[in-house]
This record gives sequence, C-alpha cells and structure tokens, in this order.
Amino acid sequence: MLSSLPEDALYHILKFVDENDDARCARISKSWTNLRRAWVVSRSSFPGGEGVGRAGQNGVQAVAFSCDGKLLAIGADDFALNLMVLDAVTGDLRRTFPRPLGTSCLDFSPTDSTVLVAGGSRDLIAYNTATGNSRELWRGSEELRCVTFSPAGSTIAYCRTLIVAVIDIGGPDPTRDPFAVPARVLLTTHPGGPRRIEGIAFSPTGSVLAVGVGTRVKCYDVASGQVRSEIAHGGYGIWTIAYSSREIIAVGGPDGKLVLYDASNGRLIREISPAGNGLCFSPDGLMIAFRKHGLTGAGRVFFYDAETGDLRFVISRNYGIHGLGAVRFSPDGKTVAVGDYKGRAALYDATTGDLRRMRRAPPAA
Repeated sequence: MLSSLPEDALYHILKFVDENDDARCARISKSWTNLRRAWVVSRSSFPGGEGVGRAGQNGVQAVAFSCDGKLLAIGADDFALNLMVLDAVTGDLRRTFPRPLGTSCLDFSPTDSTVLVAGGSRDLIAYNTATGNSRELWRGSEELRCVTFSPAGSTIAYCRTLIVAVIDIGGPDPTRDPFAVPARVLLTTHPGGPRRIEGIAFSPTGSVLAVGVGTRVKCYDVASGQVRSEIAHGGYGIWTIAYSSREIIAVGGPDGKLVLYDASNGRLIREISPAGNGLCFSPDGLMIAFRKHGLTGAGRVFFYDAETGDLRFVISRNYGIHGLGAVRFSPDGKTVAVGDYKGRAALYDATTGDLRRMRRAPPAA
C-alpha cells in the first residue's frame, strides 16, 4: 500500500529510517532506494512544529552550511518556531535559538561558528552556534531582505527595500564583548520609487559589494562606499543576485531569465531561461543553481554549467504547489541543501541531483 504513496507522504510515515533498515523498508516501499539517500527534516519533529501543513506559516525560507560543512542552519517563516542548527551528516538537532516571528534570511560566517539571522521580528542577530551567545546587531521598522558575510568574515552586509549598509566587525564572532556596531550606509533609495533593493553579494575578495537596485546592478567599493561600476540589466527588474569565485555576477528576475555578466567589465556572457527567484553558485564557481517558484515550476531546482550554460540536471520532487524556499551548496560543493514550503529541508548530491541517505530527525527532549 505504501508503495503507491507520493514521496512527501512517505516522509511523514517512515520514522524508523536508518541504513540498517534497508531490507525491511524495501519490502514496504518501492521508493525506499531513493528515500534512503537523504535525511529529510520535518519541522513537525521539533517543539512548536505541530502546525506543519498550514500554508504560509511553515516554509523553510533559508538554509546555510557552517564553514566546515558540519552544521546546517534552517530558518522558517513560522510564527512559533525557532532557528534550528542540525548536524549536517545525521540530521540530529544540535541547538535552537528563539525566533518568535520567524526567519527569512541567514548566513554562516566563513571563518567560525557564527550565524547571522534576520526576518520576521525586524532585527539582525548574530548567534554563536558553539557557545549559544547572541547579540542584536540591528533593529528597525522594516524586515531585512538579505544578510551576508564577506568572504573573510570581517564585514557584514544587509539590505532592506530602500537601504544597503555594512558593518565592519573587525574579527571573528560578533557576539563577543565589547563590540561596536558601526553600520555604514552605502545606498539609500527614495520611498515610492521604482528602485527597490532586491539582492546583495560580495565579490570573492570582499572588496566589492554588488547590489541589485531596480533594473541595475551597482558595484560598491566596500572600503570607500563609492560606486565602482554599474551593469544595466534591464528587463522587469532584479529579484536576486549572486557573485561567483570566478568573477561572474548572476542576476535573476521576474522576466524569467537568468543572466550572467562579467564582473570586471559588465559584459553580458549569456542568458539562461527559465530563471527562478533564488540562485547560488557552487564554491568553485563552475555550477549555478536556481529554484523555480510558482505554479508552473514549483518543486524544481535547475543546475547549469556556469561556463557553457548547459543544463546538468534538475531536482524535481513532490513539493506541491507551494514549492521551494531556499537552496545552498555545502562548502565542499558536493551537497546541496533545499528547503521547501512544507517545512522540510533535504540534502542532495550536487553532482547527480540524487537524494542522499534519508534520516528523520528525532523529537527534541
């Protein structure tokens, strides 16, 4: 009977998952050969997660790996759930942090165990996942749209609809004392205007911050705050941007195209269609992934060769019409974490798109 169920239903039924159960599971489900290649975390496994299934209140909006690839942070837009930090190998819960109004964006430090978290409660908080310490770095009247560390971990950038700012933390662990928060505003746009800020990304050296503003990409010198260059993207605007280790800027927007530009001169490299509203480069810059959102493409992540534009593979699972909320590569580029709007996070092989071994995270004590 179970063999006829869709995978999303099986995820909620198979609670005994372990590689030693292969023979027993194979007799129950024909899909087990696929399911055993990943662990899938459902937020209903944790305190406050009983509301899984209510549309708009349980989507995994952000995922991020720690710099050593051993931890995975998961943030959701729930109004009653915490930020979760999991063991990236087993899926076991390591630590939770209170986020009473949810999480929409997060980023791990590239040098230590600090994770930046924003969204919902209109604040920016740094959590030390090793010590449990936390510190509020910013609070305002508007929810942040994006937060990110520079590659060296010494600078934090954040944006909301009308403002882009940076914070020079000067060293590891911004939760330490004493710590000043000298935020520097790089850009302010006008309320009611068409120049909405939709994405930010650091260059590989951290000296440049690329900002999506309206239909243009502005590249700022982080030290001076001056504009180094601009890329006229055109189209219907920008939803998200990414900056690769090979000096390529990727732009995705509502016009349904993923566009790659040479960061050094703004030259158009190629257009890829269809695009989604979330994208990221692999650490080596050779692959780019973007998630497709909406009724026509929900539940799919496309992986393209960043140099040739060729489609490598597509992750397509039964996520339902609510689709995907986040996608991130691990530091070694071998694994991709995907969060969906059913409140789950899963790991996939970044070479083939196959699910890795499934493991249901145990309920917290």
